[in-house]
Amino acid sequence: MRIAALFCVLILATGAFPRHPEKDTPEELATEVFGSLYEKLPDLAHCIAGALSQQEIEAAVRTVNAIRLLHHLPPVSLDPGMDSGSANAALITTANRSMTHHPAPESLCFSDEGAEASTHSNLFISTYSIWDPTSVGRRIPDIVNQMKKYLIPTSDIVISWLIDRNIPSLGHRRWLLNPFLTEVSFGRVDTISHTGNRWDVITGSALAYHAAREIPSLPANFFVACPFNDYPAVFFHKNEFLSFSAIPINANMFGNEIVNFDAATITITNQHGKSMPVKDVHWDNNAYGVPNALIWKTPGIKPHKRYNVTIANVRFGNASYTYRYIFRIVP
Repeated sequence: MRIAALFCVLILATGAFPRHPEKDTPEELATEVFGSLYEKLPDLAHCIAGALSQQEIEAAVRTVNAIRLLHHLPPVSLDPGMDSGSANAALITTANRSMTHHPAPESLCFSDEGAEASTHSNLFISTYSIWDPTSVGRRIPDIVNQMKKYLIPTSDIVISWLIDRNIPSLGHRRWLLNPFLTEVSFGRVDTISHTGNRWDVITGSALAYHAAREIPSLPANFFVACPFNDYPAVFFHKNEFLSFSAIPINANMFGNEIVNFDAATITITNQHGKSMPVKDVHWDNNAYGVPNALIWKTPGIKPHKRYNVTIANVRFGNASYTYRYIFRIVP
């Protein structure tokens, strides 16, 4: 799955400022801006992914597990054997400034390892531009500060996969919240390019994953809903989709495609019993993690308010089931 962000920043300059040629290169700026994220910086000119610091890798896994804990899901572990693949998948994404789960051999910085990892990873790209309109000299400190200000933290990359803005299938979220998910690896590649008076900062990331075919027994009528219970506001966006997946089978992940939401109804009431709107309802049995998901939007959700959710007429095994839960968005 994939996600992207794009924005621009303008650096205003007045008067004459001395040039700093020793810092006036993408390589020097990269060291200042995101050198602390890496043990070895990426080198896109030579298609080298670099080495992300263990601290950043662990930050990604820690965020994944913090999210999973909210849903009563077991934690995932880091698989170092996938580190090179996820790094090279991120490298392909950054080098081409685009995302695909099936990169072509002619793609910049293509590698078989990166291409293979791309097929089983959540992908992310962020691109932002900083404009310096002066032709006489650049205020390097201002440019560096702006780059640092807008550089996306690793934890926010993981959170973006959970929220899945403008992605109706919610494929990233469904992989993060997959009860069968057992191992992950996080790759990230940042680079800076310079053209004329424009500096571009590009961040590509990949979360490679491995899912078990079966998991230990789950409680009867187990499900994964988002949001669920007391849910941190940082993990939720009021304009995006809510979701529900039923997990009747723990012996085989793909066996859960038997769940059918064709006749399902969604009822949401606030803490005063007033019905909330339910719109843009759709569902599928695609294998984005657990192969069933009921997806919808509910406008008007407010923080600190409790909402009661009832999902009825969920069918599997020649029977219908009803699920109930609550959620509240909290600081």
